[in-house]
Amino acid sequence: MEKIIINTDGAARGNPGPAAASFVIRKGSGEVLAKEGVLLGETTNNVAEYMAVKIAFDKIVQDFSGILPANVEVLSDSKLIVEQLSGNFKIKDRTDCLPPYSADGKLSGRHAGQPGPR
Repeated sequence: MEKIIINTDGAARGNPGPAAASFVIRKGSGEVLAKEGVLLGETTNNVAEYMAVKIAFDKIVQDFSGILPANVEVLSDSKLIVEQLSGNFKIKDRTDCLPPYSADGKLSGRHAGQPGPR
C-alpha cells in the first residue's frame, strides 16, 4: 500500500480573522505530488487548520485516486488536529470541516511541533 504524507497548516490573524490554509502532499519516497495555499476569508484558527487537512484530502481523492487506498500520515503543528485524527480526542461535529474518511489504521496524525517565536 502506498504511503502518503501530508504536511498541513492553517492560521487566522485574530481569532476569528482573515485566514489561510496550506498543504504539501508527498509520497513516502519524498516526491512532492502537490502543494497549495488557499485564502479562506474570515474564520477561526481551528477551522483554518481543519480546512488545510480537508483540502489536502480532497486533492488526493480528486487528482491522485490511482494511488488509493493509501496509508496517509498527516503532519501538523495543531495538536487538536493530530489528536482528533489519531482518535484520542472526540470530534463533536464532523460536518464542519473534516472529510468523512475512515480512521481504521490507514490514517494517522503526528504533531510536527510548533515554530519558535517570530
